[in-house]
Amino acid sequence: MHTRKSALFTFVLAALLGSAPAAAHNNALAFDGIDDFVEVTGLPAPSNTGAVTIEFWNFVRAADVRNPSYAFAFATDNQEVRTSAHAPWPDGKLYWDCGNLLRGGRLTVSYRPYLDRWTHIALVSEGKGGRFMGIYLDGKLVASKQLSEGPSKDLVNLLIGTSADRKFHTGRIDEFRVWSRVRTAAEIQRDMRSSLLGEEPGLVAYYNFDYGRPNLQTVPNRVDGGPAGQLRGFALTGASSNYVLSGAVLSDYEGLTPGTTSQSTLEAFYASNVGKATFNEQYRKALSTMLLAQDDVVNLRYAEAKQKLDSLWASYPKGSRTLSSTGSPPDRHRSAGTSA
Repeated sequence: MHTRKSALFTFVLAALLGSAPAAAHNNALAFDGIDDFVEVTGLPAPSNTGAVTIEFWNFVRAADVRNPSYAFAFATDNQEVRTSAHAPWPDGKLYWDCGNLLRGGRLTVSYRPYLDRWTHIALVSEGKGGRFMGIYLDGKLVASKQLSEGPSKDLVNLLIGTSADRKFHTGRIDEFRVWSRVRTAAEIQRDMRSSLLGEEPGLVAYYNFDYGRPNLQTVPNRVDGGPAGQLRGFALTGASSNYVLSGAVLSDYEGLTPGTTSQSTLEAFYASNVGKATFNEQYRKALSTMLLAQDDVVNLRYAEAKQKLDSLWASYPKGSRTLSSTGSPPDRHRSAGTSA
């Protein structure tokens, strides 16, 4: 039920049919580093009682790595009681803090190779008295140790984009997920590029930021009964301090990766799907244009993206914006039983 179609398919439909979708799809939140954050009141940290995994997509420009900042924190700044992350700190390192920093509750890794592009981050800990703490970047275990800690008192209230002492994140965040268990490498790799249902075992909070529109201050929790987030400080206008198009590498189409798609990949995609649906030339050209425009957006070339989209829109006069009279692209959701 809590699903979304491919962002590319949604955009192509909007362009061809001449109408925008009711809800915004494939959004991320752009944090300005000044006063933007999401506040989730009443969400307890899973690390209070044991294991935890926290996942999200992150985009930070090298030029913005200047000031101390938190990607998220369960509200406290006490060194002995933490569940938080700097992604990155001004020294270019990612810090994953869980429990008492003075007793092994901190793990670090260089984040410099991951700047200026979208990166999937997964942070895991078995909790107090455990034997594993790890950092996964783009699905690969890049730092770990056979020791884990946990908070000495219960932490409640999640802050995304800041900390209790207001060290604000500059960058973009998408697909923020909190789990009450240690996810395996195989699970992280399997789901990092897919939307979730919100019903997965151990998932306690899931904010995909896909339902943003001007003046919408509430961020739904896609886990039924879980607390929603509240936007704080966001201007909700322009390309910063707002909902923006995400470059997180999510794709409901097998073999198609938004933001990194080359012409050769496109050709392979069409070849592998030719027997599954009718791809007429009109759809082919529209999809190609949308892929190229999304590449521009991911690389912050907004003017180039707008030019491509304006050209695409102009090529479909009113009354003729139809996808195909003989077929439509396949709906390739990962999870069985999902609906549009």
